[in-house]
Amino acid sequence: MAEKFSGQNYDAYIEVTRLAALRDAETMQRILPKMHGKTIGEFGCGTGLIVQQYTKNNAVVGFDNNRKSLKIAARNGLDPEYQDLEKPFISFQSSYFDLSICRVTLDIIVNAEQLLDEIIRLTKDDGYVFLEVYNSNNIREIFDKILNHTIVKARWFPDKNELNNPIVRSFSTTGFKAIVSSKGLEIVADHSAHGHFPIPLGKQLGQFYPPLFSAAITLLCKKAKSPR
Repeated sequence: MAEKFSGQNYDAYIEVTRLAALRDAETMQRILPKMHGKTIGEFGCGTGLIVQQYTKNNAVVGFDNNRKSLKIAARNGLDPEYQDLEKPFISFQSSYFDLSICRVTLDIIVNAEQLLDEIIRLTKDDGYVFLEVYNSNNIREIFDKILNHTIVKARWFPDKNELNNPIVRSFSTTGFKAIVSSKGLEIVADHSAHGHFPIPLGKQLGQFYPPLFSAAITLLCKKAKSPR
């Protein structure tokens, strides 16, 4: 898969995602499982800011298809692996990671099901899989459709239009949970409320009903033991 961002466009994207990661870092420290002496993989790691918290006491591998991102991820303590995530096979042995993380990447990968299957293959039995995708049914998205706004997220992709929009699929809370369960993952916690909108009463509304008042669907899952 060709790199979606380059040059000044990439730099602008990195700055937006860096600020978002810094904003989310404290929350992620709270909702991600505690790990010590474990192996952790992030698929679509970007610059690695979210998993940087694990690098002191764990082996952390970051997969991405952008070499510039991976250079920054290496400085942030990750073991960088260049990987075209559109290709369904990653050259690591099965049951390698205690925790696998994939945030807002399944939305932009054409072969998303193959990537999810590969993430599950690489996760140990009883290991954790942390998944986050955009919530396409939140109230802001609904109003955007009613007002006939463009579906491109201009804050993230200011140079894109609907012909080259990096986001290639939409997820609903009900649909995404059904997909996760069908893959043999147990949902142990729904942390979608953390993606509440930065508006008055946004946090309360997000906690009240995340499918409508949260920008993301965030699930902590556990991989079932394989039958012997």
